[in-house]
Amino acid sequence: MAVSSVHGFRAAEPALNSSVSSCIACSDRCLITSDSSGKGNNTTFNPCDTFVLRVFSQGVDAPARTIGTIPMNRQQGELPKAALFAVVGIVGGVGSGKSAVTSWVADHWPLARIDGDRIGHAVLRHPQVKQQLVEHFGRDILDGAGEIARNKLGRLVWGQGEPHVQARNLLERIVHPRIREEIQQQIHDARASGKWGVLLDAAVMLESGWSETCDRLVFIETPEEERRRRVASQRGWDEAQWREREQSQLTLDEKRARVHFIVDNSGTVEQAGQQLMEYLQQQFGWR
Repeated sequence: MAVSSVHGFRAAEPALNSSVSSCIACSDRCLITSDSSGKGNNTTFNPCDTFVLRVFSQGVDAPARTIGTIPMNRQQGELPKAALFAVVGIVGGVGSGKSAVTSWVADHWPLARIDGDRIGHAVLRHPQVKQQLVEHFGRDILDGAGEIARNKLGRLVWGQGEPHVQARNLLERIVHPRIREEIQQQIHDARASGKWGVLLDAAVMLESGWSETCDRLVFIETPEEERRRRVASQRGWDEAQWREREQSQLTLDEKRARVHFIVDNSGTVEQAGQQLMEYLQQQFGWR
C-alpha cells in the first residue's frame, strides 16, 4: 500500500513510502511522508491548509490503482481511524472456519462481510440462471418447488472424473459472472455506507479471479482433522464429499503461496480474529 497527496483530485504516481505532487490549488508542492504501516505518521504539509490524500493500492496481480481520497488538514498529523477503504480476501481449505473468523471481526469493527457462498446460492434462484442450468443439466436438478436442488446439482459437478470436471466448468461459466457482479455491487454499497472496508469470503476466489478485486489476501490455517470435523457436523458431509470439494480447488500450498498473511486458526475463533485484526491494523490503520 502506498499513499501520495494532492490538493484537489489530480492523480499522483504511486510510491512505496512517499510521494510529492504539484498542488492544483497553489501550484506549489504538497508533501506527505507516510511510514510503511500507512498510518500517516511523520507528516509534513506545505503550504496548503487542506488537501486530499490519494490512496493507492498495488492490488493482487494488478497494477496500482486509486482506492480512495481522504480530506486532511494541517493539524491532523495522522490518518483518521478508517483512513483506507480496502477489500480483504479470505481463503483457506474447506471447513477452515473462514466464515466464523470474518464474522467475529465484522462484529467488532464496522466492516462489511461478503459471503460468496451465500451469493452463489442466491444466484441459483435467478430465473435466467435457472433456465440455463436446466437447459444444460435437465429438469432432474430441480426440487419439488421448481428451484435448483443443490444436492442434485452437486452430484453432477463434484468429483475428479472428466464428466464432473466438464459439468463444473459449465456451471462456473454460467454462475460466476453473476456472482462477480453481486460482489462488486456489495463492495460499492459498503463503501457508500461508510464502512471501513470489506472482508470477502469466497471459496473459489483465487480460481475464479475474484481476488483481483482484493487489496490483500489472507489464508486461514486450520488443522485437517478440525476441518473434517467441522464439515461433518455443520454440513453433514462424509470424508469423501469433503475431499471432492477440496480437490476441486487449488491445493492448500498454492493458496498459501498467493496470500499476504496467514492466520493460525488452531485455537479459538477469538484468537484467530485478533490475529486478523492486528494485521489489518498494520496494513490499513484500522483500529
